[in-house]
Amino acid sequence: MKIKKLAVLLSLLFVPFLFCGCSNVVATVNGQPITQQELDKNLEETFGKQMLDTLIVRKLVEQDAKKKGITVSDAEVDAQLDKIKKKLTPADLQNLSGKKLDDLKKQIRFNLLLEKCIMASVPQSEVRSYFEKNKDNLQEVELSDILVEDKKQADAILGDLNRGVPFATEASQFSLDRTTRDNGGYLGVFPKWQLESLYPPLANVAFSLAPGQISKPIKTPNGYYILKVLNRKNSFDQLKDEVEGEMASQRIKQYLQNLRESAKIDYKGEFAQK
Repeated sequence: MKIKKLAVLLSLLFVPFLFCGCSNVVATVNGQPITQQELDKNLEETFGKQMLDTLIVRKLVEQDAKKKGITVSDAEVDAQLDKIKKKLTPADLQNLSGKKLDDLKKQIRFNLLLEKCIMASVPQSEVRSYFEKNKDNLQEVELSDILVEDKKQADAILGDLNRGVPFATEASQFSLDRTTRDNGGYLGVFPKWQLESLYPPLANVAFSLAPGQISKPIKTPNGYYILKVLNRKNSFDQLKDEVEGEMASQRIKQYLQNLRESAKIDYKGEFAQK
């Protein structure tokens, strides 16, 4: 089963281009200026129609949400933001501020609004039925990892962990996994199908452990992994949000098509004939 996350499918629905039309100099090349107006003109020529269609989609969804009485709370946005932050390195977290943070929150809010609008007409009995049919693949595990080259070092690290040395300390000091070691070994959240597609032996071990448990060294072509299970989700109540997200992702194309077909959209100005 190949399940696509709603956030991935929505990545093109929020494009942060602004065409302000001012003439401030934004760069010079051997003393010759490039103005904001020149930049905006080229951006509009390249992305203008795409941006306009993006804004149309956003407006259609917002109108549908208003008609259905659907809103997204700050708490819901913050919860999604926390999930994203857990996957970022300390350097990325430090850079996530100001306009970048505001833009990300806006995108999260719109994604949640879109998902709620899509799922508003889907009965909960259908959501539960989808879960029952796919629950083996939908169950999730949250992991940290340590990767080392040989079994001897892996055994030594496991001994340290059993004596109470924090997993994050060992990962930061010894792990060869560059994508996780700077974040204390935090690997992320994986549905079972995804972890099995990456490397089945790791999935077998990860889904055999309870939250808080640490695996014995696992031999792989890349070296020896030690996994720590931070959390497990396998019940309907735990996975309801994820299930609705998967179902929404499967319905997004038809939903947006229906909105456009039932709306009166008139292109004006330079876009009238495009």
